[in-house]
This record gives sequence, structure tokens and C-alpha cells, in this order.
Amino acid sequence: MTINPVTYTNFLQVPYSDLPNLLAIAVIIVAWQAYLMKPHWGSLVVLGLASLLGQLIKPSLIVLVPALLLTFLLVGRGWQKQLISPVVTVLVAVALTVPVKGALLSLGHYQNHDRYRLPATSWIYMSYLKETGGQYNSRVVEKEETLPNVTTRQEYVTHALVNQLRELGPGGILAQWGRKLTNLTNERHVPIEYRAGVQVAPAHYLAHARILGQFQKFLLQFDWLLLLALALRKIILARLTEPRAVLLVVWAVGLVAFEVFLWEVEDRYGLALIPFLIGVASLPARPSRSLAWWPLVGAVGALLMLINTAVPNSICVATQQSALSIQYHERPVELAPKHRLSQAVTLNHAVTRARVWRPRVSRVRIWLVTPQGKWLALTGQGSLVEYRGRLAAGIYRIVVENKTAYSQPVWCTTWENGRLAPHPLVVDHQVRTDQSLRYQFNDE
Repeated sequence: MTINPVTYTNFLQVPYSDLPNLLAIAVIIVAWQAYLMKPHWGSLVVLGLASLLGQLIKPSLIVLVPALLLTFLLVGRGWQKQLISPVVTVLVAVALTVPVKGALLSLGHYQNHDRYRLPATSWIYMSYLKETGGQYNSRVVEKEETLPNVTTRQEYVTHALVNQLRELGPGGILAQWGRKLTNLTNERHVPIEYRAGVQVAPAHYLAHARILGQFQKFLLQFDWLLLLALALRKIILARLTEPRAVLLVVWAVGLVAFEVFLWEVEDRYGLALIPFLIGVASLPARPSRSLAWWPLVGAVGALLMLINTAVPNSICVATQQSALSIQYHERPVELAPKHRLSQAVTLNHAVTRARVWRPRVSRVRIWLVTPQGKWLALTGQGSLVEYRGRLAAGIYRIVVENKTAYSQPVWCTTWENGRLAPHPLVVDHQVRTDQSLRYQFNDE
């Protein structure tokens, strides 16, 4: 994983719960093992804090609780006495998340608005939709948003879930579990999660982007399959009787079961299994030459997946497509009559297509100003306008004008105290570093 560029791009640049969740799991595993090797109160403190913070950040960490209790029952009596302290520590830490979360929300003056809430069964229903392979389904969310309150949404989703399970039948449900497991372990789309591409790709990368992009996907999938192969090898050879090994296997199986059988699944969720796979692969085991070739499974599997993946015809040179989730009713910015806003975009490679998103009802005109000062009109119907034609590398400017007599909506994503794009949005000569238009420049 250390040589894979996604480790330093998506993991560190996307402010979401995936990376903190992965780190919390890793710290819990290390602290658990440290206490078993040498019981010390410091290990219990680290274990408790990691469990508390992990559960606050990612509620699905609750799977740890039944995993610990099952581990306590499965190990021999000689271990159970030593496990009492770490098990109680984790249980207390998880229980404390309820008052701690309430206190944090109170300090932050957080208000819960029911119009944004979706019932938990929404994610279960989405997980059994065949067309999206159990992944997030925006159509479900859009439908629920038309319903007046949480109660009616709950009734709708419950009825839809029952009908969906009946439609699938036993065979269809098994097939859906298989699709979800495949999506959980397919890491090829992780490099562009939440971003749709890079903000500004460097010129030396773009010159070989098609090959390098495939190589990056190969590395990520190879890392995953290699770890999986090594972990399976250790499960076969090792004696899974000591608490560290039992917890790793039980917790990992519980996490996979939760995603496959119950919840909606995304390919990035599978990254949470990395600490488990590394932990299992590092377990001591008796030597065996007969299984020494298992690491080749990772290479062969990744190559097969790469061969079956077509080389992309398009490369993303620059983009910014971050936006609020559909359920939060994002509102566009109103551009006053006879006013304009603009944003610069750096292109380190020639492109053949430029796209900008706008609300469907908007009547604004959108232009692309070249480095030479030429104004190119972006045209199209609906929520997308574009320009097709070769554009050389350079710094361009997107200009949005409202020449009507009424205010017009414009999609501008805001990230308070953050920065979504290398260049800020400029509204009537006022610079707004925390706002950005939604655009994409491709070489096709």
C-alpha cells in the first residue's frame, strides 16, 4: 500500500470517515495485542479512546461489540480472565459514545431536521436493488425526498423492501449477496471516490495518463488480492486459538456479513478490511512449502481484472464535482440580474471537451475565456452545458453571466474553511476561496 499513489491522494485529501475508520480499527487491533502481550493500563487507555472515537466517527464499528463477546466465549478459559479488562474497556467506551455524541452536538449547536432524515431501512432497501449491485441509489433518495416526513418514508421503504425481497426470491438474494461481496472487494474505483477525478493533474502524469491510470488500478487491486491470499494462507496454517487471531477473524467476518447481508455497500468500504488482513497475514504459523505460491494469487487475479477492464478513451485533466448529498436539499446560489461570476481553471494538458453544470431551470450564459482572451460559448440543454473542440494547455476562465431581468440559480459548492479547487470563485470582483463551480475538462 505504501507505493500506491491512492494512499496519498484519496485517503488524505477526501475529508470523509473512511480513513479515520481504518486507522481506528488498526489502533484497536494493535492495542488489543499489546495488552495481551504485556498487560498495562496504557494499552487499555489507547484501546478505549480508539473505540470511543471510532464509534463516534463510524457507527458500523458497533460490530466490534458482538465480535469481542464471541471471542471471549471461543477462547480457552486460560485466556478469559486476561480478556475481562480489555473487553469491559471497549464495552464502556462504546456505551460512552451516546452521551459524548450528545454533548458534542450540543456544543456545536447542532439541530436535527427531520426533512433531511432517512430511515435506516433505506440503506437496507438500497442494498437489495439489483440494478446498482447493492450500492447507493440516488433514485431511492429522490423518491423519499418527495414524501412529507420520516414516518411516511419508513412506510414506503418497508413496503418496497418486502416487495423487492419477494421479487428476488431465494436465488436472487444469494446472487445479490455475491454482487455485494464483489463490489466490497473491488477497489478499482477508489482513486476517484467523491471527486470524479483530479483537481489539476500534473503534465508529466497526463502525458501517460491512460497507462498510469490502469497501473494505479492494478496496484490497488494487487495489494488487496495479495493481502487476501496471504491471510487465507495463514488461516489454513495457523491455529486460531489465541485471542488475537480469534478476534481478527471473527471481527472481519462480522464486518463483511454486516455489509453483504444487511447494509448498502461501496467499494471503498472494503478498505476497512486492510488492518484485519495485515493482522491475519502476520500471525505465526508452521512453515509449509506447499502453499508458498499463494502470493501469486494476488498478481494473477489483478492481471485478470486488468485484462477485462477496457483502457479508458477519456482522461480527466481537471475537475471539481463535489456537492452535497441529494438528501440535504442543496440550494443553488442566486446570481443577480446583469451580474457575473467567474473561476479560473488550470489545464496542464490539451483537452477536447469542457463541461459545466447548472440547474435545469437556469437561464444563465456560460463562457470559457481562453488564455488569448477569446470567448467560447458553452451550449446544451438541461443541467449540463459543454464546449467541444481542442483547447491547448493553459489557464482558462469560466464566466457565468446573467443577462436576464431576474435572478438566476447557479450551482456553487461551498466548503466552509476549506478549498475545493486550486482557483477561487470570483463574484463581482469578490474572491470566495471556499466556493467553486462544478466543471470537468477531458481529453477524449
